[in-house]
Amino acid sequence: MKKLKKKERRKERKKEIKKEIKKEINKERKKERKKERKKERKKERKIERKKERKKCLLKWLVSQQLFVWFAGDCAGSLNVGTRIAAGLTTGALAVLLAQPTDVVKVRLQAQQRTLGSGAAPRYKSTLQAYRMIARQEGARGLWKGNPHR
Repeated sequence: MKKLKKKERRKERKKEIKKEIKKEINKERKKERKKERKKERKKERKIERKKERKKCLLKWLVSQQLFVWFAGDCAGSLNVGTRIAAGLTTGALAVLLAQPTDVVKVRLQAQQRTLGSGAAPRYKSTLQAYRMIARQEGARGLWKGNPHR
């Protein structure tokens, strides 16, 4: 009986030792996994920082290039971007300012043709033509064009 008890105690002790060893091994594995995850996160952060630096550099380069493209270089020469911007501005101003004048001119010329047939003049002066078109057709009427065509 005593031998049996000793054997059982030995078996139990062996089981306990095995459990302790497994626990230690699991602890070590967890530590290793934790270290690996930490390294991976560190690498990911490093990669993210590199990407962010590249983005910032790219934004800076693009902004510098756009500035040079639109503003020209230090020598004062106008480059393509400035010329395009100037053309767009000129075109917009032409439509904004010259179109109403052209509308009034065309309508006054059309009125001259009808005067020969004995009809009463519609407009007496250029300013009155502007006012009448704006009053009758609204401000958009000045950019409409010639309705007599």
